[in-house]
Amino acid sequence: MINRLLYRLTASMPARLIKLDGRPYLERYYVGRLFGVTFYLHRFVSSDSERELHNHPWTWARALVLCGGYDEEAVTDLSANAVDGCVTTLRRVRLWNRINGNHFHRIVAVSPGTWTLFFHGPRAVLPGDWMKGWGFLRLRPGFVAFEPWPWPPTSWWLDAP
Repeated sequence: MINRLLYRLTASMPARLIKLDGRPYLERYYVGRLFGVTFYLHRFVSSDSERELHNHPWTWARALVLCGGYDEEAVTDLSANAVDGCVTTLRRVRLWNRINGNHFHRIVAVSPGTWTLFFHGPRAVLPGDWMKGWGFLRLRPGFVAFEPWPWPPTSWWLDAP
């Protein structure tokens, strides 16, 4: 029921199809901004389990699961004793997820028909007035490297089909 309602609601909204390795991963629908908070509807098409752990550029973000659910692998600690240089945990997200710029994670499994209302606050600003961007952890035996994602972001919703 909720799934059908969300399909109808998003049918005329600007959408961005995010792909991983040329395959659909996520449909992102821009909902709008209110009091400095940006809102999106996300429809998960697949997991990003092949992609490396990533973070988000905002000071805070939340995902409210509207239907479905997903499994998230998240970093709990960095350790030279760990096989890949970090310790992770796996958890099922059914209702709510808290995300910030220091939260490295990846979606490893998605239930069919998973939709979330994703919203976030302002971008994190680092010392020296640098805007924090997206980034990935490159895991190698015995160490972890951080690789920033290209900057700047685009206002894709202004010209999305």
